[in-house]
Amino acid sequence: MKYTCFFSFIFLLFISFIGETIAQQGREIFSSKCASCHTIGSGKLVGPDLMNITDSKSSDWLKNFIRSSQSMVKNGDPDAVAIFNEFNKIPMPDQPLSDQEIDAVLNYISDQSKTGEGGSEEQTAAAQPKFEYKKADVKKGMALFKGKQRLQNRGVSCITCHTIKNDRLIAGGTLAKNLTATYQNMGAQGIMAILNNPPFPAMTESYKNHSLTEQEIEALTAFLTESSKQSYYQHTRDYATPFVIAGIILWTLLLGFFATIFIKRKRGSMNDTIYKRQLEI
Repeated sequence: MKYTCFFSFIFLLFISFIGETIAQQGREIFSSKCASCHTIGSGKLVGPDLMNITDSKSSDWLKNFIRSSQSMVKNGDPDAVAIFNEFNKIPMPDQPLSDQEIDAVLNYISDQSKTGEGGSEEQTAAAQPKFEYKKADVKKGMALFKGKQRLQNRGVSCITCHTIKNDRLIAGGTLAKNLTATYQNMGAQGIMAILNNPPFPAMTESYKNHSLTEQEIEALTAFLTESSKQSYYQHTRDYATPFVIAGIILWTLLLGFFATIFIKRKRGSMNDTIYKRQLEI
């Protein structure tokens, strides 16, 4: 009897330890990969509030969505498409997590949802911290954005593909989204999440081996945040007319240069000169 009680006690301790380990794993994964875009009971962030999501969606659906939300959107899943459209069509980064890791995250979300408190105070603070920056951060971010300052890991500058409404910058590329309203659409934490883990295929490939440093992410976020806040006072800079005028002026100068050379050209040929000289003799 004593041995039975002893082994039962050991078994319960083991089960408790396993449960605590899984809970810890779920908390850590959520904090590192989910908290920048989602909360549990604290409202919408970049993505939806995950309060009671495990009750409203099946485990299989959630696993497929976590691994590749865009695959589900492309396949026409109505719920995935609705979420994608509701949250400004910002794609959720694919998460290469194992079934065990996803189960740990879902268990953590379920446990936090049951408390009705939206997670711990630390988790809520991590999900919605106040982003503060200085003018120096904005200046550095602008230098990084336009390529005046090279990214530490030699990634391409943002202006290569993006443009933004800012009087201090020349118009940028048009290969990707205009970033003027980025802060209004997703907030500072959303910007930082995307810069840290790009969900867009072209951006993912561009920074695959050239990831941004934490300081660069903060500086670029400061610049994008400030630019969005000041966008009402900025003017879209159109260089089409100056380029046309500059082209006409350059073309006129080139024509004048070639005309001067043409007027001063040597007339006739050497044979004509010899022939005239013989006639004079």
